[in-house]
Amino acid sequence: MIINQIKEKNVYIYGDERFSRDFMYVFDSITIVDVFDDVESSFAKEWESNCDKLKENAFIIVCKYEKEKAICNLESAGYIRNKDYAIADSFFPLLDFPIKKISQERNVYIWGTGDDGRFFWSSYLNKHPEVQIRGFIDENKSRQEMSFAGYQVYSSQYVLETDKSAFFVIASRKYYWEISTKLKESGKEQDTDYVSYIAINSDASYMMRRTVYDVPKSEYLCPKFFRQIELKTEGRPLICGGMPMLLNLGVPLYYSEWRNVWQSNVMKVARLSAINGTYSFCNTKACSHMRESGNCEYNVNNIEQIANLSEEELTFQRQKNRVSVDKVYNAENYNTIVADYPDTFQFGWDDSCNLHCPSCRECVHVASEEENARLQCFTDRIYDLCYNHAKKVKIAGLGEAFASKQYMQMLFDEKFAKKVKSLGVLSNGLLATPDNMNRILEIWQDVNVFISMDGATAETAEMLRAGINFEKWKQNMNYISKLKREGRINKLAFNFVVQRSNFREMPLFAEMCLAYGADYIKYSQIFNWGSYSEQEFEEQISMFYSTGEPKEELRNLIDSNSIFLDERIHLFKWVNW
Repeated sequence: MIINQIKEKNVYIYGDERFSRDFMYVFDSITIVDVFDDVESSFAKEWESNCDKLKENAFIIVCKYEKEKAICNLESAGYIRNKDYAIADSFFPLLDFPIKKISQERNVYIWGTGDDGRFFWSSYLNKHPEVQIRGFIDENKSRQEMSFAGYQVYSSQYVLETDKSAFFVIASRKYYWEISTKLKESGKEQDTDYVSYIAINSDASYMMRRTVYDVPKSEYLCPKFFRQIELKTEGRPLICGGMPMLLNLGVPLYYSEWRNVWQSNVMKVARLSAINGTYSFCNTKACSHMRESGNCEYNVNNIEQIANLSEEELTFQRQKNRVSVDKVYNAENYNTIVADYPDTFQFGWDDSCNLHCPSCRECVHVASEEENARLQCFTDRIYDLCYNHAKKVKIAGLGEAFASKQYMQMLFDEKFAKKVKSLGVLSNGLLATPDNMNRILEIWQDVNVFISMDGATAETAEMLRAGINFEKWKQNMNYISKLKREGRINKLAFNFVVQRSNFREMPLFAEMCLAYGADYIKYSQIFNWGSYSEQEFEEQISMFYSTGEPKEELRNLIDSNSIFLDERIHLFKWVNW
């Protein structure tokens, strides 16, 4: 409604500097004639002297934190809300998939009455009665004889033949590609005629509101938002491990075309949080930079509770006596260009692993034939994407690089290696054998190796890395060390996840890895992936307090060992591998 109105008028922004910049960055398709504040602007002066004439041709968007005063000024001058002016917040819902608008113009059918269909009904449709649906679709004839959530269940053939303008929401992850293929064969287009239910959410508008009203915390512009992407289970996008929220919100590449993911509104607003310095969706505990910047920690899964707060409450919750909500660290950040494709891809969609560490899983898991068939569909799509655009790939952010059929396919694909050229290998090291390493080095031009190990003695390593053979691991490391000395490996890094059971071996681990010729040694904080109760994790496992500060024993160990002064050692800081 508002978009149609402003097409015919000159659009001005009446707002605070950062709010205005934030709005224009995300809504860059709206042509803005001028931005003015209460006092200093050519438009403000002209507005005072010739208000009636301007009102006929102008539409004003209010981007102010103290919006009541702005509203009073506009309405005192005769401006009518949603006719002559609008609050910036009213544009935020336009960032979400327009399912409400579509349902008002076309019959919407939900394809799927299984677990995903039930989840979509209970988590979204039942809470948004304004989204009108015509019914459900299921190919199971017995289900077609029953209603679902009070709606009739149709066959796909019946709907495709009788309702040519129908819009479909696919509520089935298991049969997504089978359903989408059938729709494409019927002349339907993704996002125009059908979409995955995962895309139907209010995430982008919520994120926009959250970062606009958040307080800037850092002048640093993290390049990860603009250069790299991690692809997790189902191809869910993740900028880095310190930003877990995006993993839950983003539409998976598995269910969408690449450009729709990388240039999506969710990703765009995520980048805004780096540009404006709020880093509203980053996890303080998982990111050393944000921890040092003093960012706050939030329960990113409880969106509804946060979204119901007023702007003022939202701001006060985040402020923590930092800086003004309107602080602009660097106006040039807003001109940062986003390439059509990132240059670095990290793969992490297969959790197959030869080990079963207590902090991660109870037993060894290797993908079954059925799982591999499903994963192969996604791997094939990644090939098409990376083959033409990636400068570097990293394998793997989930599972073990040498234990996954999918990862091994990429590691040892000569044609793929020659096209991409640069490879980062993350491994626990047990399967990084001389044979495997030689095969990689025969076909990849630039190889970086990152080995993860949580002990410096056989007793500790084999306890925390269940299934490891420490002596065999050391033999592999001796060979990798030889490759490093010969210049065949570009960078060699090691990672050590610090916990109560191993923190006293930190100095010995550093000595061992430096002897292997390590370029970097990273010490990481352990996280609770659900293997422990909160009390057990804090009292018996973690060497950090819930605030993110190291416990005294850990601090004393670090302070008393000069080896940690070595510039190659990164204590709880990110390492580029």
